[in-house]
Amino acid sequence: MTTKDDAPKITSKVMDVTPDMAEKWLNDHNGLNRPFKNGLAEKYAASMAAGRWRLTPQGIAFDENDELMDGQHRLTGISLSQKTIRMWISWGWPAGSRLVLDDHAKRTPLDVAEISGIRGRFTSKHFSASRLMWTAGLNYAPNLLSNEMLIEFTKKYLPGLDFAVNEVFQGKKERGVTQGGVLAVIAQAYYCDVDKIRLQKFGQVLLDGRSTDPGDDAAQVLRGWLKEDAHRRGPRRDQKTIYRKTQRALYAFIKGERMEKLYEAKEQLFPLSDEGKFSKIKPPAVRLPATKKTKAA
Repeated sequence: MTTKDDAPKITSKVMDVTPDMAEKWLNDHNGLNRPFKNGLAEKYAASMAAGRWRLTPQGIAFDENDELMDGQHRLTGISLSQKTIRMWISWGWPAGSRLVLDDHAKRTPLDVAEISGIRGRFTSKHFSASRLMWTAGLNYAPNLLSNEMLIEFTKKYLPGLDFAVNEVFQGKKERGVTQGGVLAVIAQAYYCDVDKIRLQKFGQVLLDGRSTDPGDDAAQVLRGWLKEDAHRRGPRRDQKTIYRKTQRALYAFIKGERMEKLYEAKEQLFPLSDEGKFSKIKPPAVRLPATKKTKAA
C-alpha cells in the first residue's frame, strides 16, 4: 500500500511544445522507450500540420529519473510538422509505470462514433468500405487515417455508403461477398453516372447467384471468386485485390459484357473526386533523423 510519504511526487501542466523543445526532449531524455514507429509519427505529424490535433489527457510523460516514458511519437510529430502544439506534460512518474503503458483496449471507429453521440448511424461495414475508398479509391496513405478522420470521411460519403450497405445489399451479410472491397466500389459507383437500378441488380446477383441474363455474367463470376476465396485454406486475398477485381466486374456488368475470367482493373474505373480538406492531408516530406537514443525500427 502506498503511504502519503512514499507517494510519487507527480507534477503536471499544459504547455505549448515547440519543435525545438520536442527535439531536445527526444535527443536528451529518450533512452528507455519502445521501438520507434515511423508510420505512427507521420500520422500524428499529418494531423498536426492540418490543424486537427486536440489537447487530451494523453500528452508527454517523464519518469522520476527525467526519462521520457510516454509521447515519443507525439514529440516526433511536432518536429516533423514544425508546428507548436499544446499538450499536457507531466513529470515524476514511477519508472516501473512504463511497463503497463498502452496495455489496454484501443478505441475502434465504432467506439469513437458512440462517444461522439452518433450511435447507430454507422456500422463496421460502413467503416471497412470507407477505408478502402480512402486507400484504394483516392490512393491516400492508410497510416494517416485516424479514427476521427475516418468518421469525418465516412460522413462525407455517407449517401453512397448507405446505398451500398442498405439498398444494394439490404443490410444483409453474405460470407465473402459483403466486405469492404466490394462495398467500396459500389459506393464509389453511386457518385458516377451509373444506373442505380443496375447497381442494385449487381448486388442481388452477388447475394444469391441467380440470374438468367447473359449480361449478368460478370456478377456471377465475381461471386464465384469471392465465395471460393472465403472458403479457401490459408491467407485470403487482400482487400485491394478484391476492390480492383470488383471494379472490373462491375464495369463489365454495367456494360452488359460477357465475362468468363476475372481480372483486376488496371485503372480507376469509378473515380472518386475529393477536392476538400482530406486532399490536403499529406505525409511529411522528411523524417526526424534517429539519434543514438531514439530507437528507430
